[in-house]
Amino acid sequence: MRYFLNTLLSSICFLSFYGCVSTTPNISILDEKYTGKNTEPFSSVTITLKTLFKENNLLARELGKLPDLQDGITVEEKQGTDLLLTLYMENQAAFGQMFQQMYRVGLSEKRKYCTPLQALFWLSKKKKIPGIKNQINAYSTQDLLNDTWKLGSLPEYITDQQMRLLIENIQIASEKAQYIDMWNKKKYETFAQTLYWDHKRDSKKSRENRIFTKNAKKIIKEILNAKKEDPNWSDYRKTVIRLNSPELVDYYSKNRLKWVDWRSLPTKTVNNLYVFKNGVGDCTAISNFIAECLRAGGYNAYEFKVAPLRSVDNHHSIVVFKDKGKTYVIDNGRSFPCGIIRYAKYMDN
Repeated sequence: MRYFLNTLLSSICFLSFYGCVSTTPNISILDEKYTGKNTEPFSSVTITLKTLFKENNLLARELGKLPDLQDGITVEEKQGTDLLLTLYMENQAAFGQMFQQMYRVGLSEKRKYCTPLQALFWLSKKKKIPGIKNQINAYSTQDLLNDTWKLGSLPEYITDQQMRLLIENIQIASEKAQYIDMWNKKKYETFAQTLYWDHKRDSKKSRENRIFTKNAKKIIKEILNAKKEDPNWSDYRKTVIRLNSPELVDYYSKNRLKWVDWRSLPTKTVNNLYVFKNGVGDCTAISNFIAECLRAGGYNAYEFKVAPLRSVDNHHSIVVFKDKGKTYVIDNGRSFPCGIIRYAKYMDN
């Protein structure tokens, strides 16, 4: 594949809306240098972590790096910490193996904290013991994120009856087939974003070219009015820091972001904050957002321009990054995201 302009940002700090994001790990609350909030039940949590430290010092220290325990500890978070200690003591070998797999997600020496461990902590705060035990018995980052990263998922707000009526009231056969396919494959975030933007665009089309009937529009309004944002995903900087590995930002961008034609954006170029707030962008905007997240996690990553996919474009943007001496591509700024691919294989296609 022939490429054009290579925007090398690997040697400089990318300036986003909120400035540079550090790649210095958090100081654990068990560390003597920790100077954050220490009001109750802080001392109770440190006692729990010190007990865990005697059995698994790395796990205890990594729990102490979680922002959930560094911004003021709630009773719920104290109980969640106690629950993890209990479950660890019940099956130390299996819990330890699960944690080691979590620990390898991202660059431990550069990321702020271990994001999969935070996801497990979210389960413990809600006392989701079966979900935690499932991970202990058979760890899967994908399944863990499916259980914990509620990116405004439609299943929380749509009933089976609404879904059936909505599908019935899509009047373009090809579009109906795509919606059925997304739902059957549980691509809920892609479904949600597609539904939102198709609904918005329909108002500008002639009646015979609209995807949704009048009945479908009523159902969509009911769904969108019921849909609420998870506060865990409302802060731009916290989100960028959380997406600190290729598999994490790949999951987020596939499920939360939607590619749109650059001509539908308010300006020719939009910044990363716009992509985050609106969940949309062209290939360049989405790639820049992904690259920023990877750099915040300590990766050498940058937006890279290759040959255009369409005749109306001058180029197509992807993300190039290095991990353990190998070069990879993330190409999620398109209608059907490609995910993570080895650089050589991608360029050969």
